[in-house]
Amino acid sequence: MIASELRLFRIALQFLTQLPAGAVDNWPRDWLARSAKYMPLVGALVGAIAGASIIVAAIFLPQPLPTVVGLVIAIAVTGALHEDGLADTVDAFGGGRTCERRL
Repeated sequence: MIASELRLFRIALQFLTQLPAGAVDNWPRDWLARSAKYMPLVGALVGAIAGASIIVAAIFLPQPLPTVVGLVIAIAVTGALHEDGLADTVDAFGGGRTCERRL
């Protein structure tokens, strides 16, 4: 039971980040949906990593550079997943002159 839940957490970690989670082989299709319950935990982990980097950078760097360091770390950890989603959204609103072209 615990091994199955750990495997689901690793699937969520693998899906949302670039962090090494180990190989998860031979998992059924519904495992990604079942791993969704661990995605907030993965988000908290990413936030903790970015927050810790901001705190450490604030010791050595003047403001606002620690914030930039935190953003860069978050982008590196997630593989720019959120930034890609934002770019897709902006592209959908302004990427074409007609509705058909935008879609």
